[in-house]
Amino acid sequence: MSTVFSVGFDLASYTADEATVLHVKVTRQGFGSLTVNVSAVGITATSGADFTPPALAVTFSNDETEKILSINILNDTVYEGPENFELVLVSGDQNIQLSQSRAVVSITDLTGTCNIGIP
Repeated sequence: MSTVFSVGFDLASYTADEATVLHVKVTRQGFGSLTVNVSAVGITATSGADFTPPALAVTFSNDETEKILSINILNDTVYEGPENFELVLVSGDQNIQLSQSRAVVSITDLTGTCNIGIP
């Protein structure tokens, strides 16, 4: 009989300011080693301009129940308002059940307020 693992993000959404490091917890239940893939998909935020994508894989050893992904949230000088991207866990292993496989990250812009001139 195969061991079934449950893996997921600890939250469905996160908020981070520009120029910070966001720490996202991935948890798992079950005993044994396993690997899941992680991707970051821009919604309104752009990878490389607004955030540095996390590692492509998360590997748990036998006794580990959580891992922390560190994601650099970048600072730009353009006021854009809040921007979002989505973290997605993926596994092709039928013994891994993804319990919270998606999490949305909202980036708070620290550039300042948007000044709109009206002629």
